[in-house]
Amino acid sequence: MLLVHAQDQTGFISIDCGLAENSTYSEKKTTIDYISDATFIDTGERKLVLPENRNGYQQPYWSLRSFPQGTRNCYKINVKSGTRYLIRASFFYGNYDGENKLPEFELHLGPNLWDSVSLEDAFSITNKELIHYVPAKRNYLHICVVEKAPGYPFDMHDRFWYSHSREDWTQLSTASTIDLNQNDFYQPASDVMRTAATPKLATDDLSFFWLPAYKNAEYYVYMHFAEIEELSANQSRQLEITMNGELFYGPFAPGYLKTFTVWSTKAMSGGQYNFSVIKGAGNSDLQPILNAIEIYTVKEFSEQETNQDDVNAITNIKVAYKIEKNWQGDPCFPKNYSWKGLNCSYSPNDSPRIIYLDLSSSGLTGEIDASISNLAMIQTLDLSNNNLTGPIPDFLSQMSNLNVINLENNKLTGSVPNELTERAKNGLLSLSLCDNPNLSGNVSCKKKKKQSFVIPIIGSIIGISILLSIVAIIFWRLKRKRQNGAQPRSGSVELEPTQRQFTYSEILKITNNRQRILGKGGFGTVYHGYIDDNTQVNLLMRVHHTNLTSLVGYCDDENKKGLVYEYMARGNLQEYLSDKSSNVLTWDGRLQVATDAAQGLEYLHYGCKPPMIHRDVKTTNILLSENFQAKLSDFGLSRNFPAGDGTHIVTGVAGTPGYLAPEYKQLNRFNEKSDVYSFGIVLLEIITGRPAVSRTRERIAINEWVGSIIPKGDIDTIVDQRLKGIFNVSSAWKVVEIAMACVSPETNKRPTMSRVVGELKQCLETQLSQRNQDSYETELGNSFQIVSHNGYSITMLRPSVR
Repeated sequence: MLLVHAQDQTGFISIDCGLAENSTYSEKKTTIDYISDATFIDTGERKLVLPENRNGYQQPYWSLRSFPQGTRNCYKINVKSGTRYLIRASFFYGNYDGENKLPEFELHLGPNLWDSVSLEDAFSITNKELIHYVPAKRNYLHICVVEKAPGYPFDMHDRFWYSHSREDWTQLSTASTIDLNQNDFYQPASDVMRTAATPKLATDDLSFFWLPAYKNAEYYVYMHFAEIEELSANQSRQLEITMNGELFYGPFAPGYLKTFTVWSTKAMSGGQYNFSVIKGAGNSDLQPILNAIEIYTVKEFSEQETNQDDVNAITNIKVAYKIEKNWQGDPCFPKNYSWKGLNCSYSPNDSPRIIYLDLSSSGLTGEIDASISNLAMIQTLDLSNNNLTGPIPDFLSQMSNLNVINLENNKLTGSVPNELTERAKNGLLSLSLCDNPNLSGNVSCKKKKKQSFVIPIIGSIIGISILLSIVAIIFWRLKRKRQNGAQPRSGSVELEPTQRQFTYSEILKITNNRQRILGKGGFGTVYHGYIDDNTQVNLLMRVHHTNLTSLVGYCDDENKKGLVYEYMARGNLQEYLSDKSSNVLTWDGRLQVATDAAQGLEYLHYGCKPPMIHRDVKTTNILLSENFQAKLSDFGLSRNFPAGDGTHIVTGVAGTPGYLAPEYKQLNRFNEKSDVYSFGIVLLEIITGRPAVSRTRERIAINEWVGSIIPKGDIDTIVDQRLKGIFNVSSAWKVVEIAMACVSPETNKRPTMSRVVGELKQCLETQLSQRNQDSYETELGNSFQIVSHNGYSITMLRPSVR
């Protein structure tokens, strides 16, 4: 990774990733000085390229830093504010054995997506570079890898220059030094300017074309000229430049051995650009020349970095408590990879602010650190279940936005500040101080009553015993592990020691005698229920994933059986995809819902122990919370399965027609890839807004319908017509590709849910980035409502009333 600023290496840094700590060297060919990356990053593993693969490559490519674990890995590099830097990251995979897929990941600069990296060829070098202006009051850069060839030694900006020749061109050259224009920031290297292209035929112009890679992107072109032939008194080289047949610049005459640069003053975008360098009008008798050309893409970084005061505060907290979490890069960005234990508020016009800090059960020692007081906008602070000592600091009383403080189960001493006590009495603060035996004063250790909340009761006659049996098995296994001193691994299913079992009479009371029916499923009726303040609830089973509905309790009262789940206020996904609905989820909203559901299913397959197969993935089993967070529900058919590729279970066919994988319907055999098939159908419904099986007489399956349109390349027909074309074409095709891979008839050709999640996240980032650039809000006028969802905006189109 290189940050380059000057030819003499003053003010720039060349980092050899993976080089042993405290090591330095000067690369023999370029004489560039390299240092280790060990002081710039906290994560990753140092690796060495196999000796047999080092031949022909310079020393910076002999070592690398690998990131086998963790979603985000960041380099923090000090820079000067108000300065432009050329930043280059180089990638080379020298240990490829030909068997596994080559790495794919994202590169972020601060909170913004820089580019995606895909290593197509293991033994070639991939470079990503940009010129970045460091804004005021910033003295560092975060360059993050989410899951160079050495510099050109004669270029003051360390740019790469490549030769380009054509059969109808010939080359002119000189051994003289070309003078650079000191007022031109984009000064090309003298070595580059010593050569020039010119047409072979005297009657030809010097023509070339350029086709933009992205339709809506903006580009700037820079053409460099220098006369490298010493002309006689009666010779003249007058030039003009045309673009698409219109005069672009000229006429002008390049100075002898002096650089002259012509550039576009306005951004170019759209279709193909045809340039010609021609003889100028008048007495020009020499053919046109062109020494060098550069084309720059404008990459707008629209996301604001987290408020600097909050960054400083949370960094000091990390240092004070020696926190070893993956706290790297910007705390709040990218939103999908914000720091664990933090929540942030996002505003279109202001920097993100940290509003929630959860450091519970983090092994903290010492006193409550004063750096917390600098989190001016924080609303919730959870420091429970640590070994904190000393008094409760007065600064907590002065933090006006703080309305929840949890300091339970520590070793705090002294008395509680009166201001905190008064705020708690007045209902302005939720203050939890229990299990601090040395804390004196007005300390109430009565546990807070649960807030009122609403739950549905799933009455199940068949199949409920299956889930209860699984719960019992998991609990028994977990109990044995704890007796043996083993701890459950992070992300596994965990059962509370105290289980909540409802009696049938309690179920009738909670549901007001089953008065309100929310719906009916394959195994029973779903009722609306309410648990009041006087009912103590403990979770029977807690699945540590935000995209699975939480099980509150169960009823196993003789022949009366049921499950108690959390209430999902927005109903199920099918309601929003139906053409009968007046609310239409936008494309980025659909991608977020799809990503949420995919993450829930991925957790069942790989995060649970033992793993579980859902067996009934469909749009009605994807529920939406108040803020449109999608959660997978209805585990009445779920089965645990042995880990291992290719393993399957033989069972009677259950599930929903239209979503069943071929092997499931035909052979009564299923594994996790059967769930992948069902999710692929769901994904096609999200894309198209059509049901899994058409309601026409022909009963056409959705995957067959989409498959018939793909060869025509008509994405507008495939995507839900109610979106009115407001979607990113690139991400739409990508999601279609993912969905069709999921519904492959052959199980071994279907991707894993982990891969599906990764690709959907990439599509979502692409869509949100494009959405910011294209400003959909302007196009929609007053016909939209934005609902905050984990930092994303999910827009629901509503018919405008006129």
